[in-house]
Amino acid sequence: MKKAKLLLIILAIIFLIAGCGGGKTGTQTKVGKLILNQGKITTIKVQTGATKQTTIPITDPTVIADLLSKVQKISVNRLTKDEDIGFMRPRIIEESILNVSFYTNYDYLELMVGMFFIWPDGSVYAVDVETMRSNQRTIAYLSEAKHVDLYKWLSDKIGQPVLATDK
Repeated sequence: MKKAKLLLIILAIIFLIAGCGGGKTGTQTKVGKLILNQGKITTIKVQTGATKQTTIPITDPTVIADLLSKVQKISVNRLTKDEDIGFMRPRIIEESILNVSFYTNYDYLELMVGMFFIWPDGSVYAVDVETMRSNQRTIAYLSEAKHVDLYKWLSDKIGQPVLATDK
């Protein structure tokens, strides 16, 4: 049931991206700025794979702090609608994908406050969760630099083998 829910969330993101108008490209930010309420994050959920999904929760405050520290300064560039679709459409189905979501508890509800995807080649794709909650196009960002070490670190923390890539 949880796997189906997460797949639906991912598909909803893609449909939101594909169905709405484009925006400016070239706007740069840091992944750390896209993660809200960082001091109140209680859980990170790392979903592996596309078709055979597994979700691994991380609640250790040390690991949460380490991950936030690692993504804080990753530079990402805002994607236009076409760039977004061009990048994500073929890559969202890769089994090597790691979908990382940050959660905080708010009035006994779990609230997502940040999300990014990473592949073995080190590509980081981050979304602005505030735009996910609105009726406008979900704004997405992509790193120019590769962060293979982050992918390996995350794989190690969740006990998953590091998958090879030829990209």
